[in-house]
Order: sequence, then structure tokens, then C-alpha cells
Amino acid sequence: MAFSLTDGKPVWEPDAFEVDADALMQPPKPHAGKAGEKAEAWLRDQLKDGPVAASDLEANLPGGFCWKTADRVSRNIGVHKQRIGLQGDPKWMWSLNGSP
Repeated sequence: MAFSLTDGKPVWEPDAFEVDADALMQPPKPHAGKAGEKAEAWLRDQLKDGPVAASDLEANLPGGFCWKTADRVSRNIGVHKQRIGLQGDPKWMWSLNGSP
């Protein structure tokens, strides 16, 4: 059985997922492709001048790739993510250099 996380909740896949334990223990392979390349270029451009709220990035996402791709690329290029604020309206700030 397999599941994915959607909005922090597990969503079970409708079909069985057949893979051996050795394959599951391998690190994920970097995704190379046009969507990933576009997402990386866009994300680097968005963060070049300093931190940006993740909600603003998601709201301004261009066509050609989805938020999941942008999030995956953020991990590949080492985007620093920091939660700002504890109550009310906390935001996740993303930056390339790690400074909020």
C-alpha cells in the first residue's frame, strides 16, 4: 500500500504499489526535465533579492510547472525555509542565502 501527504494528511493510493525494500531505501534521484529546469530558474530569480514568503511564491507561480515541483526544486538547490511568527498569521519565508 502507498500514500502521499496532501495538506499534511495521508491520502491512500487507490492501487497497490509494488517495489522491493532495497528500492525504497535508495535516495531519490534528482529530477531532470523541462519543468524542473523552469522551476529552478524561476525560483532562483524570485529569491535573488532576498527572502520571499512561500505563500507569495505559490500565488505567483507561472504556468509550466506546479507548486510540488517548485517545492522539490527548493530542496535540490538548498533553499532555506524559516517560519516567521508563532500566532495569528505565521509565514514561511524562503531564501537562497539562509538569512531571513
